Amino acid sequence: MDGQNLLFRNMDVNEVIGEAANFLLHNFALITTIVIVANVPLFVWQVFALAQPDSWDIPFRYRSGRDLATVAGLFQTLTRQRPSGAQLASLVLSGVVALLQSGALAYALSRRYAGESVHALDALSEAGRRLPALAVGIGLPAFIVVAIALTAARLPGTDFDLIPFIALMLALYPRWLLISQALISEGLGGIAAIRRSFALTRGYFWYVLVIWLIAELLLTLATLVPTFVVGIASVSLPIATLRLLNVVTTNFVAIVIDPFFNVVIVFLYFQLRRRKERYPPP
Repeated sequence: MDGQNLLFRNMDVNEVIGEAANFLLHNFALITTIVIVANVPLFVWQVFALAQPDSWDIPFRYRSGRDLATVAGLFQTLTRQRPSGAQLASLVLSGVVALLQSGALAYALSRRYAGESVHALDALSEAGRRLPALAVGIGLPAFIVVAIALTAARLPGTDFDLIPFIALMLALYPRWLLISQALISEGLGGIAAIRRSFALTRGYFWYVLVIWLIAELLLTLATLVPTFVVGIASVSLPIATLRLLNVVTTNFVAIVIDPFFNVVIVFLYFQLRRRKERYPPP
């Protein structure tokens, strides 16, 4: 059995995480290129933001593939303050960049998983072509959860905070974890991809949940070092320098650390297809 066929075998949780880490290292140049090119509009916006007075908003960083942080952040923004025009514009820009990045990584990584060669620009082009479907597939579940949260927050006598909201996400998020991957890999529309993600995860909720939570934990631990450095530096640095350091740190995490999550999703997608559909066929 060759190295590539070894990926098409049943893996336990530890194997998925370990193989995903190795896969990330072997395809690091491709992944980094995709993330950097996809984020060029966001980088440009950030440069303009840094050149403005301190009150100018630095664009919200949409954590592509890690929608729990994104939706929770959006929930907090919409319920606890009225977003400015710059905040709303940065949300839209960051969301488009995230969809492009998520789709391009899904395309490239699934082909590398199958042992095929792929170019970063081809992956980005395919993601751009599927952008409307990605917007529906990823945006609709997020909108539903945010709508539930906003409605609950406005019920009389309800003190709706992040704890029940996170509980809601824990129940629903594993069900739509594979939307982008199914949409890109199988050429599905947004609604069909949502149904497909639900179908693939049916009967494997705990398997998916555990892998997701472990991936989140590892990513959180990996971000502690740069976050700690920024926290120490914030004591003595001037505001302008601190803003620049925050942007550099956030982009470092987004480019170098966060793509591990996208790789885990690819492995999880093919694992569930292997278990439920005996994919690929003999």
